[in-house]
Amino acid sequence: MTAAPGPALLVVDTDVLIDYLRDQAQAVAFLEASDQPLAASVAGLWRRQYGRSHGTGLADALIAASVHAAGASLATLNRRHFPMLANALAPYTKET
Repeated sequence: MTAAPGPALLVVDTDVLIDYLRDQAQAVAFLEASDQPLAASVAGLWRRQYGRSHGTGLADALIAASVHAAGASLATLNRRHFPMLANALAPYTKET
């Protein structure tokens, strides 16, 4: 006999989090009534942390988050955009 799985993780988008932080009643009620474990996007955090210093845009942050979640490595020609991924590699350099 196996144990019943717990509630699935609920990833909360930033618009809902912003409403919650602004004390918007519907957002507060929704999040506080949830019985699911809550998470925010790894991509959003990395975008905020590395956006200005390394040029990490939203697309790169999403790629990094996907690579991280999969436990994978990343091959990229823009290694500078992925300082959060210790195992990112530049497999070659472009000739100009």
